[in-house]
Amino acid sequence: MSIQLDGLPTSKPESTGGNYPIIPEGKVFLKIIDAQVKQKVDGSGAVINQWLNVSYENATGSRMWDNVFITSNPNVQYKLQRFLTACRIPLTGSLELTDLAMLVKGKEIYADIKHKENDYYNPPKTEATVDIFESDIFYAVGEVASASHQDTGSY
Repeated sequence: MSIQLDGLPTSKPESTGGNYPIIPEGKVFLKIIDAQVKQKVDGSGAVINQWLNVSYENATGSRMWDNVFITSNPNVQYKLQRFLTACRIPLTGSLELTDLAMLVKGKEIYADIKHKENDYYNPPKTEATVDIFESDIFYAVGEVASASHQDTGSY
C-alpha cells in the first residue's frame, strides 16, 4: 500500500478525544473486554514492576482503561483485592499476573467511576477513571442495588 504524501495534513487536527463517548460517573456496570500484563524494565533488563492494563466497556459501547498494580501500597492493594472479589476470584493461594489476565476477560462487574481532566491533550479532555477513594471501588454483579448505579442496559 502506498502513502499519498501530497494528501497528508499540513496542520495538526483538533483532538477528538477518542472514538467512544465517556462512561458516566457513579457505580457503573462494566464488562472487561481485555486485560494485558505490562511491565517496566530498567537499563539492565530487570523488571522494575508489573501491572495489569484492563479495558472496560459499558453496555452502550463507551470504553475506558485502568491499571491494576502489584505493590506494597495499602490503597492499591485494597483496589486489587476489590477487583479480584468483584471478578469472583478466590483470595487464597497465589496467582501469576498472566493467569489473572486470562481469568478476568469477559467478566462483568460494577465500578465506582469519576471524571477527571487529562491535560495531555490540547485542549484537555475529560476522562472516566476508577475512583479508588469512593466506597469499595469494584463490586460483583449482585452486590449493587439497582437504584444506586448507572444501569445502561445489558449485553
